[in-house]
Amino acid sequence: MRLTVRNGTVVTPQGSYSADVECEDGRITALVAAGESSGADEEIDASGLLVFPGFIDPHVHSRDPGLTEKEDFAHSTRAAAAGGVTTIFEMPNAIPPVSDVSVFRERAEQHARVAFVDFGLWAISLGRENLGEVAALVEEGAVGVKLFWGTRCIVRPSSSSTTSPTSRRRT
Repeated sequence: MRLTVRNGTVVTPQGSYSADVECEDGRITALVAAGESSGADEEIDASGLLVFPGFIDPHVHSRDPGLTEKEDFAHSTRAAAAGGVTTIFEMPNAIPPVSDVSVFRERAEQHARVAFVDFGLWAISLGRENLGEVAALVEEGAVGVKLFWGTRCIVRPSSSSTTSPTSRRRT
């Protein structure tokens, strides 16, 4: 199917300008001067409107699997598409978390079956528990690694520290 979005103001990293957007089979194939587009199966008049490329949401929590009463991946990606978001990056803290390559692959396959937009997966660092898996997760394609600071961290200042609680004086 060929689609033309006519008469809009196209917004790109290089600036905004009047143009027609030609698409074929769901992909942009050309930006042409307004009114110079060839025939299409369908046309959308975008007069007076801004035409953006698809947006990316880098921080999405669908909680799928494990907490789908909050939201599931199919619904979150359908909502993204309705709002002009064409790519999402799913956070790793579902159940089980994306903490090793086998979970990463399973999650990617599961989400691919129901996704309405493109997606990437974050991995999670659980400290010493999966430290050896982090590099493999990145190599597998994780878009980033979520790290929660301080969940099991106890900081003890040295005895020579002038800011330690035992060396402070109240005045």
